Amino acid sequence: MSTFLANDRQIVVPGDEEVTYGGPHLLVGNFGSIHNFGHWLLNYFSRMILVRERKDLTSIPVVVADDLSGTRLECLTRLGYGEDQIVRVPAGQIAWFENLWVPSLPYFVSPKADALVWTPEVIHFLRSALGASSKRRDDKPPRRLFITRRHTKWRRLNNEDEVFAAVQPLGFERIDPGELSLDEQINLASEAEIIMGPMGAGMNLHYFAPKETKVIEMKLKLPDNDMEINRPIAAEIGQQYHGIFGVPDDPRGVHLDSDFVVSPDMLLSLLGSSGP
Repeated sequence: MSTFLANDRQIVVPGDEEVTYGGPHLLVGNFGSIHNFGHWLLNYFSRMILVRERKDLTSIPVVVADDLSGTRLECLTRLGYGEDQIVRVPAGQIAWFENLWVPSLPYFVSPKADALVWTPEVIHFLRSALGASSKRRDDKPPRRLFITRRHTKWRRLNNEDEVFAAVQPLGFERIDPGELSLDEQINLASEAEIIMGPMGAGMNLHYFAPKETKVIEMKLKLPDNDMEINRPIAAEIGQQYHGIFGVPDDPRGVHLDSDFVVSPDMLLSLLGSSGP
């Protein structure tokens, strides 16, 4: 346990141990949303653009949560970070740093667009750093991807099976990006003609897709929270974006993470009119 003053108030931080790290470090984080690849990309890994802009920071260790693994760890590996350059802070540890760089979040809120807007530099950093394809692969047939949220606890498409049954004859295949490695996700996105699915981390697959890819995102339209995230990102990449609004279908009430249903006919109409 450690006690310190902040704004003339005494703050007590519980912890099992205290560790002091000398020299400069760069805080990447991912504390609290460690298993969500979408939050990792936009809220944490995106801060690594600072390293691209400040060459003097390329050799200093990065600080992350202790259980960073999987696709999140692969992102740092692609930037050239080995385990000897990654400082893992376990839960319950109080970490003191002699010199800690803390990059700000690289986005702004656009009142006009009612959207969270990441800067163009960040979007192109994510694509270039992780090896996204600028053009669809021509050595394989284009693929139509239906992103599932069947294994999540919130914001589920409750009639997903009905919706998928309606679009499957049009060549769609059901995909769970959470079951794929980073390389597999990027390769899959490079072949995508259409990426369709409910709003969530799985739809981040379109960040790696070519500009010719069409993005169809199903979500709720709420009167008090209609923040767009993927529409401005798709626009920056050059992708055609369509938002399909569903109807709440959740006994827990109506909120951003409510389960919902979408009309299959609405999707079929869009697919027919957009000519994908």
